[in-house]
Amino acid sequence: MIKMDYEGEFGESINRPSGEHPSATLSEMDLDVLFGRTGEVTVLDVRDEADYAASDKTIEGAARVSPTNHAWMDGMPKNSEYVIFCSSEGCATSRKVGQAMIAKGFTHVHVLTGGVEEWEKAGRPTVAK
Repeated sequence: MIKMDYEGEFGESINRPSGEHPSATLSEMDLDVLFGRTGEVTVLDVRDEADYAASDKTIEGAARVSPTNHAWMDGMPKNSEYVIFCSSEGCATSRKVGQAMIAKGFTHVHVLTGGVEEWEKAGRPTVAK
């Protein structure tokens, strides 16, 4: 998996315990705090096939994984920090994948509010797929 390494100073609390049920989401600003706090986060693009095909971009450093075939979860560290995203605020795919990860014993799963759409609107780095 691709890991995103960020150095930063922890300046505020995310106000959510890590590993909380994935219905708790992170804003892109919360994500900055998480990167600063943990130093290493695995970012996963879990958009469904149609949403992924309709877009020409993804979040820089994100690994594309299947939202339906969860074999990619096997062998991944359960206690690492994961941020998952789909296309937009209305997309439920990331929450479903987050719930599947929690059910498989992952303890630090976060869903990015607004997905790649809000990330890009905030001026955050994206790359061509």
